[in-house]
Parts: sequence; C-alpha cells; structure tokens
Amino acid sequence: MARINFRNRWIRVAMVLIAVLVLFGCRRESKIRMMSEDSGDPPDSVERENGILAAPIGGGRPLDKRTDQVPSPDANISTNGVASESDHAIQGSPNLDEPIGVSTDGPVYINPALVASAGIRRIEGPHVTLYTDLPAAPEVDELPLVVTAAVPQWCTYFKIDPARATDWHLTGYIIQDRERFRSTGLLPDTLPPFRYGFQRGKEFWVYEQPSAYYRRHLMLHEATHGFMYDMLGSAGPSWYMEGIAELLGTHRWSDGELTLGYFPKKKEEVPQWGRIKIVRDNFAVGHTPRLDQLFRIEPEQYYESAEAYAWSWAAAAFLDRHPEFRERFAKLSARVTEANFSADFQDELQDDWQQLSEQWQLMIVNLEYGYDVLREAVVYLEGKPLDSEMRVQIDAARGWQSSGVELQQGVSYEVHASGRYQIAQEPKTWWCEPGGVTLRYHQGEPLGKLMAAIRPNEWSEGLTPLARPGPIGLGRQITAVRTGTLYLRINDSPAELDDNEGTLTVEIRVTEKAGT
Repeated sequence: MARINFRNRWIRVAMVLIAVLVLFGCRRESKIRMMSEDSGDPPDSVERENGILAAPIGGGRPLDKRTDQVPSPDANISTNGVASESDHAIQGSPNLDEPIGVSTDGPVYINPALVASAGIRRIEGPHVTLYTDLPAAPEVDELPLVVTAAVPQWCTYFKIDPARATDWHLTGYIIQDRERFRSTGLLPDTLPPFRYGFQRGKEFWVYEQPSAYYRRHLMLHEATHGFMYDMLGSAGPSWYMEGIAELLGTHRWSDGELTLGYFPKKKEEVPQWGRIKIVRDNFAVGHTPRLDQLFRIEPEQYYESAEAYAWSWAAAAFLDRHPEFRERFAKLSARVTEANFSADFQDELQDDWQQLSEQWQLMIVNLEYGYDVLREAVVYLEGKPLDSEMRVQIDAARGWQSSGVELQQGVSYEVHASGRYQIAQEPKTWWCEPGGVTLRYHQGEPLGKLMAAIRPNEWSEGLTPLARPGPIGLGRQITAVRTGTLYLRINDSPAELDDNEGTLTVEIRVTEKAGT
C-alpha cells in the first residue's frame, strides 16, 4: 500500500509538471508575438553636430509591469543567464545570484558564472548594479557613483523623503556587443525595439555611446524613469515623462560632483547630446511646436527621431526655470497618476497663456547654449498713453522690460538714453553706454546697445514683435506704426546676462501727435 501511494504521489507531481510546462510554453508564445524580436540597431548615419552625434534616446516608455520572458522550468541554466524562481528550485544551482527584479512570472535571477564567461562584468553600487562588457576604465567604473550622487537630488526634486530611497536599487546593462547580452539572456527578445536606451521595471538597458558624457546621460535618463515609477507610482504622460528624464539626465559631472538639470553653457560640455541644435534646426525650417501641441505628443514619436526628445527637454527646461511658471510645474510630480494630467495643467495656465506662449517663442527664437531663462523672463506692464514725457530705468542684466509707456499709432516720439553699465567681466570689466561697444556685435548690432520694440497689448498670434527689435542707441525719433507698449532692453546674448550690472536711464517724449 505504501508503495502504491508513493507511485500515485509521483504521478500527481508529474502531471503538475506537465501542466506547468504547457502553461509556460503558451505564455511565452503569446508574449513573443506581441513584441518585436529585433532590439533595433543604431542607424549607419545620424544627424551630426560638427562631427558629434545628435542621437535620440530610444524607448524610455516604462511599463507598469515587467514583461520580459523568463525561461520555462525545463530551461537549461548553463545556456541562459536569466532564470526564474522555479529554475532555482529545480536546479538548485549555487551560481544563481539574488533576484534583480520581479517579472510577470516571478523573481528574475542572473547566473554570474555564465555572464562572466561571456565577458560581461558586474559593477556594484548602493543604488545600481551594472553589467557591462566595456573594459575597466574610470569613466565606466564610476557610473554607480553617478547614480548614488543622483538619488538625493531626485529626492529633493520630487519631494521624496530620503529614507524611502535608502534601499532603492536598479539593475542596468551598458551594452557594447549586444550578442553577448542576448546569448546570456540579459537582453531579452521581448524588449521592444530601441536605439539607445530603454527602462522597464527595476532594469534599464543602454547601448554604448561614442562619448562618456552621453553614456552617463542615457543612464541618468533611464534611471530617472525607474525612480519616478518606484517613488511616484508613474511618470506621467509622454511629454512630461521624457521631458523630466531629459531635464535631469542633462548634467554636469566634475571631480565626483554631480549637478542634475544642468543647462549646458557650451556644446563641448555635452558631446553627442545635440538637443539645442535640433531645436534651432527645426526653427530654421519653420517647425516650432506650441506648448499645447507638445502636451499632446504621441508616445510613438519618441521612437521615430531625436526631435521629440529635444522639444520635450526644451519645454521642461523652460517651465522648470521660468520664475512665473516653475512653482506650478514643480507640483506636477505629485499628480503623475492623474488621468487628466496635461489638460488640467493647461487649464491652470490659461490666464497666463498669452505671455507663456510669447516667452516660449522668444526662447526658441534665441535659444543657445547657456540660455538664461530666469533673466530672459519678460517684465510685463501694460503701458499708459504719454501726455508729454517720462523717464524710466532699464536693468542691464535683464531681458525685455516694459517702459510703462503706450505709444500711439501715428505719433512721433523722441527716445534718449544715458548711463554707464557693465556688460562683461572678462578679461576685465567692459563698461558700456547705450550706444554699445563696437568691439563686439550680437545679432548685427553693437553689444550693449539699447534696443526697442512696440508690443500690441492684445498680441496673440504670429511672431512676437519682441523677436524683431529695432535699435535706439543713445537716442532717435520713432513714429509708432501701431499702438502698443514700448519695451526696452540692451543688446546682449541670452547666455551672457549674468555678468551684467547697472542701469541706464531712458527718456521718452512726445514730439508730434498724429494729424498735426
């Protein structure tokens, strides 16, 4: 009787194993049908900026659940570096590492012996474990330190209690030879096609890049996705998710110090990044999306080209730095799980939409490395008609500023300026008067020269007049071709206002009224 029961028990176990094999086999087939088998190869030729790749980040659309396929229980662990919990139980292998994440089939393990035999090494850090086939080098081996330095900054930016992130951890793959990673199961066929980087669940994948900077950028971009999903429960719609990842992925790393959300001052700081060039090139051919259009950008566009990433970065950098809008933008991270995220945000901006759209346009028209969003913020004040004359002060360290004077169509005015102010500090202080310094020019006019534009109080479409200023210098007579407020500024690069100091005085006087 005991022998018969023993046999019956093993018959039941065999039947269960057969059922598991059938179940796992069906699930594997259905998943593979849904996903492309090709992980995608970088194109042979991509846009270049003086020989530097201006490459997009592929993928980057995290899923709520991990969907990569793990082997069925009868898989041969010696030929695959990834194994499910059931593999571990059946094989009893001492070479299986701790689980790196949870798939739809349970924890995912890595076989370190197999991975090492394929020439893939492991670099460990407190918040990230990296697997790479790149040779040892300081700029590679320090990557976990970069993530460690990023964690407290992410906590600050997203208003997360640092204690929650103490044990937070990702696993990443920095890939030079993708076949090595495919053969060990570290690059699953179930990943969708991506060109440069992809994040999903507790893992991210990054293809090797020609520059150490862009390798770090990609890693930070994908890790930002992972942090947001873990800590916030989502990353929001595409424009916000990718915009924030681009914003915080754009960084400065120097002597072990990391600055996230860095606005590059020159392209040499960010080789292969190319976002500013893409925006400028788009503007040159008349492609300048409005902010509300960017809020509706489709996820698929991030697979098609670098443009979607460049514009999402520009929108995030603008909203994150602008003094009038940054507080509202900062609150969005607490709402990433809301269904009407973008529509509600746009509704909140509606009362300021005209000024927001105008300043977005000004940024795109004048965008360059080091663009100072804060100092370029327009100082708005609706002008009042002038009876005789008025005197106003203009800050040399700011962009467009309202004079508070409304010029009437057909009326002539005398505008005179005086004062002495600083427009540069290197190699020594550059002193300037409203006529400008002819040793250097900006946009065809002497540096520091007083410029003017008449902005209609009801401007709402077309190119803003503030993008097409005229020179005033020490003084000139002007006749208003339209009624509007007179705006003034000195002629200087939007990236070089921070070393300016002082003010100039502008006198505005009516000389001839319309019809006289």
